[in-house]
Amino acid sequence: MLSAAMLLRRLGERHQLREFVHAAASIEAAADAATLDPASRTADLGGSGKTKAFTKAMIRSMRE
Repeated sequence: MLSAAMLLRRLGERHQLREFVHAAASIEAAADAATLDPASRTADLGGSGKTKAFTKAMIRSMRE
């Protein structure tokens, strides 16, 4: 997901597309928010959640 955000940011900056940069920032902020909750973090991030829980937390954060 963060790779997609990096691509959006790069394309947005290169082609002056603010909506791409905004989308990248939204993805990055959602990932940060999802990482705060140990229940949504996956084992590689020190949590107990599965990828589905992490994805749901990111989606929830993006909708707020």
